[in-house]
Amino acid sequence: MKNKSLWYTLVAVIGIAAILSLGFAASASKNTVKSYSGTVEVSKDNGKKWVKVYADMEIQNKDIIRTKDKSLCEILIPGLGVFRVGPNTQATLDNLTGKDKQVAVKSGTVGVNVKIKLKPGETFKVETETAVAEVRGTIFEVQADSEKTKTICAEGEVEMLRNVNIPASDADLAELQSILKVKIKANKEIEMTMQENKELENLLKSAKKNMAEVKNILKQYNSKDLMKIRLAKKAQNLIDELSGGGSGGNIDKYFEEDEKDSGDGGTDDLMKKLKK
Repeated sequence: MKNKSLWYTLVAVIGIAAILSLGFAASASKNTVKSYSGTVEVSKDNGKKWVKVYADMEIQNKDIIRTKDKSLCEILIPGLGVFRVGPNTQATLDNLTGKDKQVAVKSGTVGVNVKIKLKPGETFKVETETAVAEVRGTIFEVQADSEKTKTICAEGEVEMLRNVNIPASDADLAELQSILKVKIKANKEIEMTMQENKELENLLKSAKKNMAEVKNILKQYNSKDLMKIRLAKKAQNLIDELSGGGSGGNIDKYFEEDEKDSGDGGTDDLMKKLKK
């Protein structure tokens, strides 16, 4: 009778563990609010209605996040890393689930820690009115307003592209954009302004789609941008904050399962304890 009772107990424990595992797997596949402080709001209808965020709140594509003074929000993106929205910031989470992940920052400061290296063909971009920052695996921060964008690369590498209109056909556009791209390595930063963008666009207009002249203008501007790259003073602070030294705690634990075998060790441990 005692053995039969133990058997029922084991079956019940295994069943509960399986249900909990399925629940965790489901929640782990969703983008959720990992931590927040101060006043943080989200809009799911393009800014018509705003509601306060809460712990483990699911964040979906096209949601808009905004924070007030002295406020902060960290969003856990499974299979990627952590996206932080700083004080006095508004950002639209255009796409966090597809191959081409993208966030648009209207104003303020965002930070990103890409914990899982993106697969070939995948991208993660932060777009502002002035520029677009594209990364693979790295820690970086973007500060933006209507006049300028400053990008700080703490670890890895960030590729910057000015948000300008290049007069060219779709077939030529990718090649011309590659000429203009600027790579920022670890502990470096760069600032791009709207005024510089306007100057570049005026020069490109004067070229009148002469490909040779357009390429020459883009190369000259690329050289100017490379000369603007400087040492980032707050790179180490950024690493500490986005690696767990900030309000959210150590984020490595959220990604341990990606590096380990996803077996049922938890159920095995429970069974061992019941047998003792």
